[in-house]
Amino acid sequence: MNALAVSPDGAVVATTATITARTWEIATGIPDVTISGRHDSLNAVAFGPSGALLGIASTDKTATVWDVTAGVPVTTLAGHGSSVTAVAFAPDGALLATASADATARLWDAASGAHLATLVPLPSGGYITLLPDTRYKLGGDPGDCLWWAAGPCRLGPAEVSDRFPEVRRVPPGAAILPA
Repeated sequence: MNALAVSPDGAVVATTATITARTWEIATGIPDVTISGRHDSLNAVAFGPSGALLGIASTDKTATVWDVTAGVPVTTLAGHGSSVTAVAFAPDGALLATASADATARLWDAASGAHLATLVPLPSGGYITLLPDTRYKLGGDPGDCLWWAAGPCRLGPAEVSDRFPEVRRVPPGAAILPA
């Protein structure tokens, strides 16, 4: 087995083994739902706070949210550049976070699968948060790690806002997601 998670009510455990995920009733040890049909290895699993949804991370660069009762996929989260290594739901179940071997974390709307933000740590100790609407939030010194390419030009964070107003920097302390 590669990974496991216990449901919030403590009644079910979910496991992954290569290309199959399975839920088990803890009291009886009997398997309940089997999720298969994946072509790549499964790396991580997490229950949503209600126990009705299961997030599964895969080496195929995706994570999938499954309806545990029906054993059917709800949404597939695609966008990482490498294997997805971890998955976790927010306490209210509205957000799902994934981490990847591509050195990023992504935030997703758990119900719709919409990509909300990409979180990137920088070697200098700073960070950048990239939003799908072209906004970004920068913390610390990006050093020589952050550049935008515009034709034959290479622009740093201070230069890009002047030339491309659609690429907007979010002020420090400002929220990146709606409340």
